[in-house]
Amino acid sequence: MSFVRSERAGRYSDAELQLVRQLMPHLKNAVVLHRELHRLKVLSASAMAALEMVPVGVILLTPSGLLLHANRRAHELVSRTAALRFGAGGALQAASAAATVALQRLIQGAVQTGAGKGLAHGGALRLVSASGHELQVLVTPLPVGSSPFGGEAMAAIFCSDPDAVIGIFSRTLEALYRMTPAEAQLTEALVNGQSLQQYAEVRCVSLNTVRTQLKAAAAKTGARRQADLVRIVLTGPAILNPAAAARALAY
Repeated sequence: MSFVRSERAGRYSDAELQLVRQLMPHLKNAVVLHRELHRLKVLSASAMAALEMVPVGVILLTPSGLLLHANRRAHELVSRTAALRFGAGGALQAASAAATVALQRLIQGAVQTGAGKGLAHGGALRLVSASGHELQVLVTPLPVGSSPFGGEAMAAIFCSDPDAVIGIFSRTLEALYRMTPAEAQLTEALVNGQSLQQYAEVRCVSLNTVRTQLKAAAAKTGARRQADLVRIVLTGPAILNPAAAARALAY
């Protein structure tokens, strides 16, 4: 940053130089503030983008326990199961009055802890809609003073549908673990609950062929057993939002 004026105006006077000296600390602070605001904006945008990649619903709550933000998966689960709904003003409600009371008790304890005013750790709850659809939720405080989602995010709710399948992610397994298409499709089926026998029958292949594919897929992930293969995949990046994961692997 520099100051420029016509040569005809002459040299800067002592008074003008003194004015610059007085203004310079404020100008420096303004630049520092601008950089910090930009950093926070980038961090917040990155955190929100990451929320859209996770395979579970994530709901962020204000200090009053109201809805601040919900990722796409959370909206899908709320719409499909009807075991949870976003009420007027952002209040979260369950399908029954008793379940709503239990949910709000966990929420209020979590946001108090998130605000540094309590020690409640939140808790888990199983919500069931009138039609019998189930939604499992986990309410937890966010760390005090370290939320990348903004100062108003005091707690979070993670929700999942126990009856839902994870979806199609075999292409991601191919890219991530260098599996063949057959190995990746088998692994995807196992993660979604199929047995080796069921998969062999669906694919019209022998059980010995499937076992050979399982052994190869497990070796490529560092697993020794079928259970370890499923665990590694479920705790790894392969089950992230398929489109987002594919874009990430492309870089």
